[in-house]
Amino acid sequence: MFNRIFGLVLIGLIVLPGCIGKRNYTQGNVSIGEVGTTRHLEAKLTFSDFSKLAKDVTNKMVDSKRIQWFDANDKPKNLVLCVATPINKTDDENFEMDALQDKIDERLLQREMAIITTSPPFDYIIRPTLYANPPQRGEGGKLQIQYTLQYKLYDDKDRKLGQWSSEMVLNRDPS
Repeated sequence: MFNRIFGLVLIGLIVLPGCIGKRNYTQGNVSIGEVGTTRHLEAKLTFSDFSKLAKDVTNKMVDSKRIQWFDANDKPKNLVLCVATPINKTDDENFEMDALQDKIDERLLQREMAIITTSPPFDYIIRPTLYANPPQRGEGGKLQIQYTLQYKLYDDKDRKLGQWSSEMVLNRDPS
């Protein structure tokens, strides 16, 4: 009886600590990290990166004074925006520009300040562009690529009203 209880306690001491607390599970070079962090296997943008860039640039645009988002009573005007298909000015033709456009639309709609349309009439048109600097070697020989998402805002008469951007630098350890 004592051996049986001792065996169960010993198994509990061995197994339970592995089930308690935070852990990073790894398999090869892939791991699951903390919520809210991103991990890259390559120095390329992920859907999470698209979301962060779209959020940052959209917030900069909405917070600027270049657009009259509110009427005299501080109520949102619900402007009609047309978001053009993002232009890919990187060396990687495999980026999902439709996915980036979806993230931009999502961020604008979440702010509840605009109606998105794909055809006239509209109040403003946003022309997003994704840029990438040529890869460079950074600290410790890491490969660094800087990505920039830029919005250019035009009115319905094609007059440029504003420009906002956000950058993200991705690093990859040398192989």
